[in-house]
Amino acid sequence: MKKCGQALQPSKIMPIENKCAKIHNKIISLQKVMKKIEKKSVCNVAWRGLLNSAVKGMNEALRDLEKRLEHIELELKEFMVFAFVFLLSGALFLNGCASLKERGKQVWGSSIEHLEKERSQGRAQDFALGIDECFLKVEELIADTDAQVYLKDRDKRYMAVMNFKGYVDTTQVGIFFTGSGPARTKIEVASMSPRLVDDVSEMIFEGLKAYKSE
Repeated sequence: MKKCGQALQPSKIMPIENKCAKIHNKIISLQKVMKKIEKKSVCNVAWRGLLNSAVKGMNEALRDLEKRLEHIELELKEFMVFAFVFLLSGALFLNGCASLKERGKQVWGSSIEHLEKERSQGRAQDFALGIDECFLKVEELIADTDAQVYLKDRDKRYMAVMNFKGYVDTTQVGIFFTGSGPARTKIEVASMSPRLVDDVSEMIFEGLKAYKSE
């Protein structure tokens, strides 16, 4: 079987279609000639036999070309189906890779997407501190506990902490910092564990109560 890619070449389909049309027109012309001969009662057996042979040969050539055309069109359809399936599979694969990559980050502790989703259910408090100063003071408060900051980003204004005493080692909490002025920062505490949110936010908010913004 020919390669599917070859079926896409218009130069293969158009010449066959043109040949089919030309042969069909010649057959019609010969049939008209034969009718004229019959009307004039011309009884030249050899001449009539020659015309019949020509018509028969052209009919066979036409059928052969039509079969070739059908074969090429079938290859074209097969190629289009293959291309569609290939592109669809590629799109699904890339989308799956993005999802797996994010899940992999969560497993290896380099993603906070699951913590960001919990921000709306967390606790928040405003403090009269700049973001950098607030970030540093929270780090100091965490350092006084047995917990571990396993991920942080000052530019993106968050830190992720785990290994709190009284909790499973891998139970995580996210601490997010949002600036609302040169000396005003909102701290948000979020976790998939509501109890941990309460404990950590109480520890941080109590440690920074001197800077609590009214």
